[in-house]
Amino acid sequence: RNLNTGLDANDQPLPDDSTDLFAGAAVDPQSKSWSGLQRRFEQKVEAGAQFFQSQLISDFGKLEKFMDGIAAGSNRPILAGIFLLKSAKNARFINRCVPGVDIPETLIHRLETAEKPLQEGMKIAAEQVQIARQLCQGVHMMAVRREDLIPEILDLAGVAPVQSEDYAVDSDPKAEVDSDSKVSEPKPSDHKASAPKTDDQGVSASSKTSSPLVGLSH
Repeated sequence: RNLNTGLDANDQPLPDDSTDLFAGAAVDPQSKSWSGLQRRFEQKVEAGAQFFQSQLISDFGKLEKFMDGIAAGSNRPILAGIFLLKSAKNARFINRCVPGVDIPETLIHRLETAEKPLQEGMKIAAEQVQIARQLCQGVHMMAVRREDLIPEILDLAGVAPVQSEDYAVDSDPKAEVDSDSKVSEPKPSDHKASAPKTDDQGVSASSKTSSPLVGLSH
């Protein structure tokens, strides 16, 4: 926060004037310590965090509890961490090696029995995006070494792509335009989003938000 006011960590003036950073912070709604989670969240808000990205979410019931009990009223967007599981082996490795994560056995079984585990993992991620849309302001997509699949996952989840004209820069009024040129309309997606499987994820079906923000993680 100091950087945006033109000061460094020692409250000394920056040589190149102030910055214009939109600072965010990490949060783990699945933390075992509720009081510690609340204290750290409030400290990060006080330090200037404007939004939060969660760790990998495997228990959406805990995300819902966090949103209702801690994040509510903070006026800070929360992006839920959605991880692309590529296989049952991948899921078990995460359960074994990533603290605080407990991927349900029902999801591991789906991956283990699927003819195409990666495709099943994409479906699971899409279902989780749909659930996150009901609970918080957006998602933080994690598809390690398969970031190319993120657009398809979002398509499966029913998240509409941002149209380029939403960010179009005003054209040069002097530029000539070919009146015969045409821009084809984007084709609607062939994918149909499945309804969220709340039994697997442990979360209620109450709708709380729409039009999520989407972040990517490498």
